[in-house]
Amino acid sequence: MILAIDIGNTNIVIGCIDARQTYFVERISTNLSHTALEYAITFKNILELYHINPRGLDGAILSSVVPGVTGLVETAARTVTGHSPVRVGPGIRTGFRIRIDDP
Repeated sequence: MILAIDIGNTNIVIGCIDARQTYFVERISTNLSHTALEYAITFKNILELYHINPRGLDGAILSSVVPGVTGLVETAARTVTGHSPVRVGPGIRTGFRIRIDDP
């Protein structure tokens, strides 16, 4: 099971998924004034609500459109899970060919 995190301008959506199912999806507010520790506490509390041991996760993945929060959430995810999240973005090797003109 992995922790999936999507950082948007208004909300951060987090969930736990594996090859079989989605275990939960929750939203928290994106807040530029939060520290990495505050995000870590929030993530840990959400995982505990769903009876998921954060250290039992196999990894984490993160996407973001808010550069000012990305590093904080990445640190928080590493603190909670013990894994550095894989960042989804340009240059990541997915095996998919994305053929689109660069605007």
